[in-house]
Amino acid sequence: MPPVVSGRADALGRIAAAYDDGPRTPYRTMILLGPRGSGKTVMLNAARSQAATRGWGVVALSASSSDIVGELVAAARDVPSEAGWGRRPAGFGSAEPRGAGTASVLHAASLTRMLVGLATAASEEGRGVLVAVDELQSMDPAAGRDIAVAVQEVVRNRQLPMVFLGAGLPELEDTLLDDDAITFFGRCLRVRLDAINSDEAAHLLTETAATAGGALRSESVAALVVAARGSPYLLQSVGFHSWEAAADPASGIVEHEAAAGVAAARDDMIAHIVLPVWRRLGTSDRELLALLAERGGAAAAGLLHQHLGRWRAAASLDRLARAGVLERHGREVRFIHDVFCDWLQQQPGSDGEAISGVRALSQKEVAVIALRADDRASYGEISRRTGIDRAYVGRIARETGFSQDRPRSHPHPVVQADP
Repeated sequence: MPPVVSGRADALGRIAAAYDDGPRTPYRTMILLGPRGSGKTVMLNAARSQAATRGWGVVALSASSSDIVGELVAAARDVPSEAGWGRRPAGFGSAEPRGAGTASVLHAASLTRMLVGLATAASEEGRGVLVAVDELQSMDPAAGRDIAVAVQEVVRNRQLPMVFLGAGLPELEDTLLDDDAITFFGRCLRVRLDAINSDEAAHLLTETAATAGGALRSESVAALVVAARGSPYLLQSVGFHSWEAAADPASGIVEHEAAAGVAAARDDMIAHIVLPVWRRLGTSDRELLALLAERGGAAAAGLLHQHLGRWRAAASLDRLARAGVLERHGREVRFIHDVFCDWLQQQPGSDGEAISGVRALSQKEVAVIALRADDRASYGEISRRTGIDRAYVGRIARETGFSQDRPRSHPHPVVQADP
């Protein structure tokens, strides 16, 4: 079944305008901002599809790569043949990485010549090039400078047909987008991916189920919409797991089957959203979340200031809001997803009581949670999501009985979103 993108008409329209409106449109350089689960990767995939239907070449990368510039060069070399253009662009021969192995470095001037040649060839074909970069928050600063110099020369100075579309977490506004040494990214148009409203979420769930030959009872739709709280990732997960739990999706997924899907989706979210976020947090941010969870997931901001200190608490609140963990409602602060709060409340402290000294999970515990939550993910995918060595993930899978050699091929509805 093809992926369904809902609630993102404005963002999709801007991306289409980037291809169609000419070199002076501000949409030629954009960055999608949103917390994990907001659909950034899905939007990048939609942008790639839009580019391909127009005959544009596509270079898609992840900034988490240790050699993103080298990968950019390798991917760009394949664009002319993949797009069916008539000639090899000038400048490719001069764009050679210097150094050895994956740590090779391509200097900005050389990268610029290569991208100018690629965009020039695209222009002569009446086409263009999309450069799509995911996980911008992981961008190495030196590589970011080289890419910024090259893309700026192509798009803004020479006005050649190239679109730069990045995606990353809201924390980018405090790092890459606020870096005086890389002003290009700060001048890119920012597109924020907010929560999908309830009507759009309900439509998306029912449409996806119908497309796959199933149906959702009205009470099931209501339960799934409430559980998802506007998150594309949770919409995907509750829809998928409800379908899996249904005895006969064609006759309608009933309320208890939807409830089973929600429970499974919560486990999935812990593995793919909660744990990766928690592992990156500093001590102050963890203490604030633990305090908030002790109080049931919501508290007055003034109370947090009183316990942690005004400026320390304010800084943590800002970081956690940008990371998509917390939100403000007037003077109250609360978890965006109660899954995060529930998980924290279940973690024992050093004194045996809940929360106060939330311990870090071991690598084995993280691997087991991830394996249990998604038996279709490869060991490499779980390694990427959790930061745990792939071979170790495989060993834990074999030791715990979560081996992934059991194929499952029956159809199910999926609403795609990024973890």
